Amino acid sequence: MKKYFLLTLTLFAYPAMSQAHCPLCTIGVGALAVFAASIGVPSVVVATFIGGFAMALGLWLKGMLKKKYIPFQDDVVTVLIYASTVLPLIPMLREYKPLYVSFLGEYGTTYTVDVYLIGVLFGAVAVIIASPLSNVLKKMNNKRIVPFQGMIITFLLLTITSVLLMLAI
Repeated sequence: MKKYFLLTLTLFAYPAMSQAHCPLCTIGVGALAVFAASIGVPSVVVATFIGGFAMALGLWLKGMLKKKYIPFQDDVVTVLIYASTVLPLIPMLREYKPLYVSFLGEYGTTYTVDVYLIGVLFGAVAVIIASPLSNVLKKMNNKRIVPFQGMIITFLLLTITSVLLMLAI
C-alpha cells in the first residue's frame, strides 16, 4: 500500500509534459476565438493568433517522434498538425472583406478575400520567422538579450502582423 501511495505521489509531483494534439484542443482554441470575435476583437487578429498557435504546435510536436518513418517526416507532421488545427475552425470564423488594389486596371480592382485564411497564413509565417530572428539576436550578443526572448519576439511579431493586416484589410 505504501509503495502505491509513493508512486501516485511521485506521478503528481513530477507531471510529464503533455504530448497530445486532440480535437478538444482545437475546439478549445476555436471556442476562445469565437468568444474573442464576439466581444469585438477583429477576425484578422483572431486568425493571426490561431495561425501562430497552430504553427507553433506543429513545430513543437514534430520533435516528439524520435524515429523517422517516412521521408520529410518533420515537415509532414508540422503541416498535418497545422491543418488539423486551422481547417476545423473555418466554418466558425470565416469572414470575407473587399481588398481594393488601386494599381491594377484602369480604375483599380477589388478582390474578395477570406480574412481568416489570410490571418492564419500570416500568423504561421510570423512564428516561423521568430526563432531564426531570436537566434540572430543571440549570436549578436553571445547570449539572450532578455529572459523569454523567444516568446517575446513571437508575440511581438504576431502583434505587428495583426496590426498590419488590420490596416491593410
